[in-house]
Amino acid sequence: MTERAELSAFVDKAHPPTDETIAATLATAAAAWTRLQTHLLSARGVQGSLHYMYGRKYGWAMRFQRTGRTVAVLYPNARRVTLQVVLTGEQAAAARAAALPIDVLEALDAAREYPEGFWVYLPVRRDGRRGGSAARREAGLNARRSRAPVLTCCADHRISSRAAHAPM
Repeated sequence: MTERAELSAFVDKAHPPTDETIAATLATAAAAWTRLQTHLLSARGVQGSLHYMYGRKYGWAMRFQRTGRTVAVLYPNARRVTLQVVLTGEQAAAARAAALPIDVLEALDAAREYPEGFWVYLPVRRDGRRGGSAARREAGLNARRSRAPVLTCCADHRISSRAAHAPM
């Protein structure tokens, strides 16, 4: 992975951000943050919490876990959101075989493998045209509408083949 700026605007471990400071920092990206957070929390068994991730490079973020495994992380920064999806080797292989947009496949190819899985980073656009729902589709995070909606790539270890085909 190449060196990059902090993913989160909130890097001081001693000072966790409030909902208000996150919203103010996100500004126009706050709506995408809220939509993604709501979508992720609607999946069966997924719980989210504000968490100081792996040091100053990552900072404070909203971490989503299912059965103790991190499945996704939302990083707030100045007027932007980054979605990190954590895929197992099996999920990464399924994603590569799926008809996903080139942007997502490039992000998957750039992902490093850690003990938790492949860390795939996807920028979330803040404009109304391509907000949270487009990012969810492109990340393969479509929820099935049944008795208990689930994240098809994260929670059930499958990748949706009905991903959007428009680049982010």
